[in-house]
Amino acid sequence: RLGPNLALVLVVTSVAAFFILSPNRGVPVAADTAVGASFFVGNVVVAANTGDYFDPGSETNPLLHTWTLGVEEQFYLVFPILLIVLLWMSRRLSNRLPLLLGIGFVTIGSFSLATLGATGYTPPVIGGWFILDFYSPVPRAWEFGVGALIALRGQIAFSQTAVLRVV
Repeated sequence: RLGPNLALVLVVTSVAAFFILSPNRGVPVAADTAVGASFFVGNVVVAANTGDYFDPGSETNPLLHTWTLGVEEQFYLVFPILLIVLLWMSRRLSNRLPLLLGIGFVTIGSFSLATLGATGYTPPVIGGWFILDFYSPVPRAWEFGVGALIALRGQIAFSQTAVLRVV
């Protein structure tokens, strides 16, 4: 669904950038971001080329906003796998506790990393700068996790209400 619209935005913006932006810095950054966005890794490209969201360099990147699509698509690749494992564990135990605890653990862990990243700390590992970066899916997963927990809570409440109506 997003593909055709994204392609149109990337093509039109790339052509416009060629005529409007500086050939030394603006056009290469826009081109790199367009390629990254087309493979849903625009957030990685933006983090490497543009820097902080509010840095002066980010003002000249016409595709800066595509970082959110990268985070979203990367999340949609990982979260279903986590859910499948947690649902399998929950079914084996006939209990929703593994599902709630697993999502809760990921949510709290991600929020903790987001808080740590906000302090400017960089972990001493390869790619450590990106693990806690503004554009990374890792410290943003808590936002999706809260939504999943709310959805699960609503489903549990609905199930309990349905059981009470039957009884």
